[in-house]
Amino acid sequence: METYQSITEKGSFFDSHEIETSQDLSKLMATLNEQMESIFRGVNNAEYKMYNSAQREFLSRSNFSINQQDYEAFIDKMVQNAKISMNSLLKKHFDSHRNLITDDAVLSFLQHYKAPTPLLDWTKNPHVALFFCFYFCSSPDKDINNYVSLYCIETIEKIPKYLDFLNQNMNALAIHWDIKDLIGPWEEDPRSFKYFKNYEVFLIPEYRESGYSFTSKPSNNGKTFSYYFNQNNLNIIAQEGLFIANSRLIEPLEHFFQSRDNDKIQKFPKIKCFNIKKSLFKDAMRLLEKQKINKKTLFPTEKQIAKMAWQNIL
Repeated sequence: METYQSITEKGSFFDSHEIETSQDLSKLMATLNEQMESIFRGVNNAEYKMYNSAQREFLSRSNFSINQQDYEAFIDKMVQNAKISMNSLLKKHFDSHRNLITDDAVLSFLQHYKAPTPLLDWTKNPHVALFFCFYFCSSPDKDINNYVSLYCIETIEKIPKYLDFLNQNMNALAIHWDIKDLIGPWEEDPRSFKYFKNYEVFLIPEYRESGYSFTSKPSNNGKTFSYYFNQNNLNIIAQEGLFIANSRLIEPLEHFFQSRDNDKIQKFPKIKCFNIKKSLFKDAMRLLEKQKINKKTLFPTEKQIAKMAWQNIL
């Protein structure tokens, strides 16, 4: 996979800043913590371009043709396989929680179990992003490999929202709305990958306890219902996570966040990139300890919850 060869090269694709001292890091985290509307991502090597796992898998396989149509077919087939594998166990699991096994929900599930998806993890919490900057971080090296990267999108208003896409299709959804639940998915479901891939780059929101409310047009009786995102995995809830989907095969995410001549892809303001010296590992750990952010809090397991339920009682 392509990587950046230097901090200078990378700087032409991002609003780039270097964090060299403990004071710089403390000041940065205090500032980011005040940015309530921003989203963040941490990566443990500054040389990596912002390819998602599906792009990495597809582009690294010599038996795959490098073409957009085959890439989309690969993702769609993976999602459908997930629904029926092991005697449709995933569907039964979703059903038991009264969750619909729509393509967006399946991709969210697969993302956190190491399957290649077109999703990139982001978080509402900058300290969670800092944790992932130093999670499995390699030893300091030279130039760009001497840094980890914390990314920040300060405003998400201009990024297409999956919520907006669903709102535009409320009438289709309302037709399949029962008194208690959506009767879906169905063949023309706008929540299927073959439909929402056309958005190219879009944001799938974080978990919200009450879900997200939608109301159809009066011609469909103005029905209102709630839809839930990213509730199918403990980790993403614990990590205050959300996704940015990139349905394109070739372009890493940062290519959508800059101005380049003769490009036909959509453009958004540059992503901020804070390249943090790997030598600041201990300083980062002290900041994370104050926030009680660690592997246990970000990767909760069913066994851990069960153990905590009783171990302090006896």
